[in-house]
Amino acid sequence: IAPSTSGNVLTSDGTDWTSAAAAGGVDGISTSSTSGTAISIDANNIVTKPNQPCFQATLGSNQNNIAAGTGDITLLFNSEIFDLNADFNTTTYTFTAPVTAKYILTAGIHSENLDTASSYYKVQIVTSNRTYYNYIGTGSFSSDVASFHFALSQVADMDAGDTSTVTIKQFSGTSQTDLLASLCTFTGCLLA
Repeated sequence: IAPSTSGNVLTSDGTDWTSAAAAGGVDGISTSSTSGTAISIDANNIVTKPNQPCFQATLGSNQNNIAAGTGDITLLFNSEIFDLNADFNTTTYTFTAPVTAKYILTAGIHSENLDTASSYYKVQIVTSNRTYYNYIGTGSFSSDVASFHFALSQVADMDAGDTSTVTIKQFSGTSQTDLLASLCTFTGCLLA
């Protein structure tokens, strides 16, 4: 195939390659993939991208007695359910964006024994560009809260190399709050 065939579609009959002008919606698609399948479209027109940045991490064990009255505590997401592009680091509990894009980031944090002596608790998804958070005030409860699930989701703008972690803060009171490993997740996926 001659170098002048840029923009053409290559097809093969199993023996020879043929170059032909692109037809039917190929304009605007570009690739710099050098190996493997970057995009797959099956017979039902379902598109999958096996190397798309996408992860789900969990706590490897319960994170007990969260320190009260200190700074933000990083959640120890050191176990992966999946990590399609190897962008999540289980040693630093950090997602690193491989390309500049919009990412959906979610955190589900199941906590037990929230102390009513604390004015409030805060769970955050922290990125290089912004911080997204969810608060609960516990002072109005008549007794310690046995169980509470924090849920956050955000479409975040991230540049290549930007990072994201999840933190929790108990503002005061007794260090008695536990995070259950089986019910705490941090997920992310490139959207656009």
